[in-house]
Amino acid sequence: MNRFHRLALVVAALGTPLAARQAHGQDIIRQAKDRGVKVPDAYYAQKAKDPNAFEFRRAWKSSLRRAKQKRAAMRASGISTTTAAGAAAVQRATAVSGMTFKVPVLPIMFANTPARPYDYSILQNKLFGAGSATQETVTHVYDEMSRGALTLTGTVLPWIRVSGNDTQYEGTNNGLGSNLAPLLTETLDSADKTINFADYDSDGDGFVDFVAFVQPEYGAECGPTSTNKNIWSHRYYLDAYLGGPYLTKDFNAQGKQIKISDYVIQPAVNCPTGAGSPTPIDMGVFAHEFGHAFGLPDLYATNGKNEGIGEWGLMSSGNWNIPSSPSHMEAWSKMEMGWAPVVTVARDTSITLTPNESNGGTIIRIDIPGTSEYFLLENRQKVGSDIALHGTGLLIFHVDSNTVNSGWPTNAIQNTTAHKGLDLVEADGGAGMDIEGYRGGPGDIFPGSSGATSFTPTTAPNTNGYSITSGISITNIVQSGQNVSFNVSFAPPGTLTIRWGDLNGDGTISMADYKSAYNCLIGASCSTGLDLSRGDVDGDGRFTATDALIIHSYVLGTVDVSRFRVGQPVSGAPAPLASSAAKGSGVSLPEGPAKP
Repeated sequence: MNRFHRLALVVAALGTPLAARQAHGQDIIRQAKDRGVKVPDAYYAQKAKDPNAFEFRRAWKSSLRRAKQKRAAMRASGISTTTAAGAAAVQRATAVSGMTFKVPVLPIMFANTPARPYDYSILQNKLFGAGSATQETVTHVYDEMSRGALTLTGTVLPWIRVSGNDTQYEGTNNGLGSNLAPLLTETLDSADKTINFADYDSDGDGFVDFVAFVQPEYGAECGPTSTNKNIWSHRYYLDAYLGGPYLTKDFNAQGKQIKISDYVIQPAVNCPTGAGSPTPIDMGVFAHEFGHAFGLPDLYATNGKNEGIGEWGLMSSGNWNIPSSPSHMEAWSKMEMGWAPVVTVARDTSITLTPNESNGGTIIRIDIPGTSEYFLLENRQKVGSDIALHGTGLLIFHVDSNTVNSGWPTNAIQNTTAHKGLDLVEADGGAGMDIEGYRGGPGDIFPGSSGATSFTPTTAPNTNGYSITSGISITNIVQSGQNVSFNVSFAPPGTLTIRWGDLNGDGTISMADYKSAYNCLIGASCSTGLDLSRGDVDGDGRFTATDALIIHSYVLGTVDVSRFRVGQPVSGAPAPLASSAAKGSGVSLPEGPAKP
């Protein structure tokens, strides 16, 4: 099936409409967009007062910081990662590893909750049990992703009944204000009588790493806005409401009084689907949140502009694949956590990769000379928790470390669609991840459903950087069993030739350029980083639907457009447009591209 279908087919391609899926991301704007629910005004009010609102402050972030510092020090000392032995040495020495991370989970019943939603032991098994082929657990998924480097576990307490009704804590802002504080402190007061909170301070800093609260009702993010006044799921820190951390009655071995600051609150049950009894909350949402506890950012656009890397990674939408068996973290997150060796390739070679889900899997890094950009390559297979992947083979990411580093502190590394920090290279040449709602398909991976076996400076997609030709070629990509082999070769990099119709400036004219033109012209969105003046391919001084149709025909090769300047090099700076983003007279634009 041709991948250039009408955009209206995107939802059908997803298999399950977004509105029917569970709202599993923790970013509040993302939750609202997924289910068509209005973002509470309290969210914006709190963010205006505190730009760091609805994020963790401490949690396990120090573990990732130490790992990154060690890695930088080892590289500065001259240790090479161009060999498997060197990469493995760096990985072993700098991994987030060797510790047991424990989480207290406190299920809550309001005064007006008629009965507990289910026995607390069900949640204990879902989160921290041994798991099975049909039901993963957070403990097992993190053991699998880290290759046994760490233990992530926790304790789910019996249900704690508080003194107030649900409306008392929800207030008029879905629990996103100070009215939530009495609920959390009363629950902590009760739990403090039965557990030693010092057991949940993994780094000995005197703070519980974080507390997970579970409220007994659907989350407000399930909607509808007009009637659902429940608590909106979120993460935050108690200091914002209490003026400081919560003080427990427990002390650590050094005599420090244990404090509590970071927390996350989740619903006990999944969003209603219209049939049957409520089902216990899936573990995928907790697996995603625990990644944030280590300090990893969201890998979707937190401003809602694109899907980031979709369901190919846990820190994007990977917990949506199968909520009981979320996707692994992708190559970049595993590299940051030190959970897989990363071999840097800088000369011609042939490579065979085993699955990255297995203990022997390796990540390949290829730097684009003279830039802050590089590619990460990994072999992904339907193994373990990755059983629900959209396809198998070679997955390639285009990373810009400058964009990552600048966007990480504000959890915004994917927010510029035309220049993401971590861009999935879609093997079939589409731009699906730039479309809201598309989260992955078999054409994203090499060779995949499109049969793509090469990734070079002249293919679509291509290996060029954002402003330079890379000279990098990855060819003869073949999957044999669960292994993937390919060749890597290098030619001298050069200056990128920019051509008429190349709106995003990547050196090629593709459906990504047409999709950008289409969105601008219909007023849906006009991504930053686009140069619309290069879209004036008919040379009339304007950017109109006629230009978009010419670009569309050029890419598909369906109509002879050689009389126009589309595809010709741009000499000098294009003249300013007389007008732009204005539809042509009665010209109907084909929607697309969509995925098969």
